[in-house]
Amino acid sequence: MFRDDQKWLGWVRELQAIAQTGLTYSRDVFDRQRFEDVHRISAEIASSHTNTPQAAIEDIFTRQSGYATPKVGTRGAVFRWIESGPEVLMVQEIAENDLWTLPGGFCDVGDSPSQAVEREVREESGYTVQASRLVSVTFKDKCFRPKPHAFSLYRLLFICDLISGVATTSLETSGVGWFPQHALPELAVNKVAPEEIATAFAHFLDPNLHTVFD
Repeated sequence: MFRDDQKWLGWVRELQAIAQTGLTYSRDVFDRQRFEDVHRISAEIASSHTNTPQAAIEDIFTRQSGYATPKVGTRGAVFRWIESGPEVLMVQEIAENDLWTLPGGFCDVGDSPSQAVEREVREESGYTVQASRLVSVTFKDKCFRPKPHAFSLYRLLFICDLISGVATTSLETSGVGWFPQHALPELAVNKVAPEEIATAFAHFLDPNLHTVFD
């Protein structure tokens, strides 16, 4: 799953998850100290492979609580028909050097998956949509070329029906546009894979396709 030069990332995630879960359930003072040491070691490994100070990584890790599970994000594929065929809605993400991606983000506590993707599309693009079909459930490390990320991530990709609105940028986005499959803009490959967009187009054109997973 990880390239040889990325194996450290898998080790960091496993150690962080062991420490987080151990600190959640352990009551023995000596065991808790051992799990805190594991947290520190995982942060030290991560810091040695990135430009992030160890203290900052430790702060991120220690703010996690409860049984360690993957985080969940959503992306919305919104389509419109023009004379030459379908176009997909994309946004430029400021945090990704103004490269383009499908609108989306992490799910917020209290949101259902469909509410999360509808909110993200509205906030990032200005368009009101309704999630209509689940295209894929994927483990990011297997389907993308990610930058190092401290936590495992599941991605839910929805096809969303366009309801209303006009293109509007946000604090997170610098551009909003519609693109045909043969003329996509430069992609933020950490946020969306070309294969994911191809899958979204295929599912939009053929509603009988089954959900892709893993």
